Amino acid sequence: AFQAHFNTQMAACFQQLYLVMAQQLLEEKGPLQGLWSRFVDVLMIDSTIVTLQKTLQKLFAGTTGAAIKLNLVLSARSCSPSRIRLSAGSRSEHKQLVIGAWVRDKLMLLDAGYFSARLLARIQRNGGWFIVPLPASTHPRAKKNHLTGETLVAKCFDAYLPDGEHGDFEVQTRFKGRKYQQRRQWVNYGYRVVSLWNSDAQSWMCYATNLPPKAFPAEEIGVMYRGRWLVELVFAALKTGYHLDQIPVKTQAAVEILIYSALT
Repeated sequence: AFQAHFNTQMAACFQQLYLVMAQQLLEEKGPLQGLWSRFVDVLMIDSTIVTLQKTLQKLFAGTTGAAIKLNLVLSARSCSPSRIRLSAGSRSEHKQLVIGAWVRDKLMLLDAGYFSARLLARIQRNGGWFIVPLPASTHPRAKKNHLTGETLVAKCFDAYLPDGEHGDFEVQTRFKGRKYQQRRQWVNYGYRVVSLWNSDAQSWMCYATNLPPKAFPAEEIGVMYRGRWLVELVFAALKTGYHLDQIPVKTQAAVEILIYSALT
């Protein structure tokens, strides 16, 4: 009888409670301070995998078994999750983030798994800002060196990286847009790449961003991105304090109830 209460109606109820709590916390908080004060909010975005019972593998297929992926948007203003999305563990991160007017004037600090030129263009088109690590396999063409003002030929930006120094470039890439009349057109998209030299590791850490170089120097990009680790602390708390490292229940509704109740 007790288990019968863990149904879709209760899951919907917990979801609504979470949404109300997130909105109330956001309304109670004032503006951000320091480097983040120039934004309406700063959103830390990442995902984590939660292992499930094998009976749920058809609903939530993971790479090695049943698993659910918790995609989390953490608000710096409210210090709490503002948006979440649950998906199968094998789904790509960038396909789980639905961009709309809600990103306007907000800075999004994304995990590298969310990198997608199409996604970044959508954030910018909706008036948002972003910083995301550039995957090692991504080599956009360099158009301009922001540090020297020099216009560059169409080579990969890393061909211009100075030894042991930071780099700051305007780059361009392209992606396939939406289908129109049964065809997909290529879309050219330009953004900024900041390369910060790590003397200890003897390597660069490269970030893609649309923040203007005059207002946000290269060093500030790295400092601001460090704030994304707040979402890692939230995941650690959920898995240790609330034991979400493995959910032992056997129904989808029960899984959602446990996750929403932990976030609330």
